[in-house]
Amino acid sequence: MPRGRKLRRTSRQAEVKDEPLQGASQIAALHQRLFDLLQESTRICLLSSERTLKFTSSLEGYAQRLKRPPASKALQVIAAQMLEETRDMCAFNLSLGSQIDEYAEEAYALLRKFHDL
Repeated sequence: MPRGRKLRRTSRQAEVKDEPLQGASQIAALHQRLFDLLQESTRICLLSSERTLKFTSSLEGYAQRLKRPPASKALQVIAAQMLEETRDMCAFNLSLGSQIDEYAEEAYALLRKFHDL
């Protein structure tokens, strides 16, 4: 995950789960939460795309640096930098994947709740 940037969970989730709603107001609340989940999922996908583009550009930079045979020390530095960026990207993607999984689980729970009405 990018340093200093955390994914936020909307407070609406707790409201829908805990509110004793009836009829149309419950359907409206479920609809709104599903809409919010879709918006958050879209935001996460966009964030992932932006980060992937930056990572791709960074890898292309390393490829350019490796086109000419670097000295042994320079090669070690390049490899260490690539490894660090790759680890950061992996952790970032795992974090986003976990968030999307949580949203999907919540969406399924909301749909089950809707079908139970």
